[in-house]
Amino acid sequence: MATQSKSIERVVPARETISRDQMKRQFTNSGIFAILLMVTILWLIPLAWALDTALKPESETTIFPLTWLSSHFTLQAFASTLSTSDLPRWYFIVRVCGHVPGHYPATDRVPLRRVHLQAVL
Repeated sequence: MATQSKSIERVVPARETISRDQMKRQFTNSGIFAILLMVTILWLIPLAWALDTALKPESETTIFPLTWLSSHFTLQAFASTLSTSDLPRWYFIVRVCGHVPGHYPATDRVPLRRVHLQAVL
């Protein structure tokens, strides 16, 4: 009896080919992502600068040359704004008196909606 030797063949998967349309789409998506990332960074820089300036002592906000980080941070600007201005009162007026009469009667489920809207107007 002749023995037949069985050879083990390795099956190598075919290399995935990317079509031209897929490459174009990947390149476009990467470009859009890069543009959005740059816009996000440009949008966040002024916000970071404003927060940094708000946390600096007043003497450091007007010195030249400008610096990003302060030697020490303080909440003095927030404390003086809240204590010397009417900001808390205006916040209450806008938040409670402006939001409640304007928003809730505009929905259909509020009883006496027309009477409430006429009283507000």
